[in-house]
Amino acid sequence: LGLVLQPQEKFANASAAVSEVEALRFSGYALFHGASTAISSAILMLTLVLGGGLVAKGMLTVELLIASILYVDQVLQASCHVVDEFASLLRVVGTSKVVFDLAQLDVS
Repeated sequence: LGLVLQPQEKFANASAAVSEVEALRFSGYALFHGASTAISSAILMLTLVLGGGLVAKGMLTVELLIASILYVDQVLQASCHVVDEFASLLRVVGTSKVVFDLAQLDVS
């Protein structure tokens, strides 16, 4: 029909698209965060089980097991922080793109 959208309708459509992208981003982050927590927990549990077996066989002291668990925990926390910062960077890039797209809307 060749209808021309009013500026309010253009803005409403663009902001609805932004809301949809934000909802998708949030659900993706929740899924990733849950998976990374599960993997980190599994690695720590594996370290504890294998280390406990080595302690039981007398091949490892309790002090070394505790030091190993603390080391693995710190490495996992650091890697999670790096991934979180990268995710923040991607959010900022996506948000800036949306802002520039909204700024370029024709309001006439």
